[in-house]
Amino acid sequence: MKFSGIKEYANSRGLAYTTVYSLCRDGTLPAVKIGQRHKIEVEGADRYFNEQIELRQKKLQKLKCPIVISKHTRRDGGGYLDQLNLMRKEVK
Repeated sequence: MKFSGIKEYANSRGLAYTTVYSLCRDGTLPAVKIGQRHKIEVEGADRYFNEQIELRQKKLQKLKCPIVISKHTRRDGGGYLDQLNLMRKEVK
């Protein structure tokens, strides 16, 4: 198992720190608290976000609604939000 800090994980995946922190705090993401810091289990968190992307993709396919895609992407081209936007393009 590989663990990461909240800031490092959020930055590497293109997510907001506050989002990742709140998901850790409420138990949605697999994390352990060491002292006053949360350490995220990377594979489990990646699995959670990939499942969320798949669920949203299925919902979009069912709705067959127009999709608004943000033009703002990370400079390095990575991140879950960027992947979600690419999947939204494929649904069209």
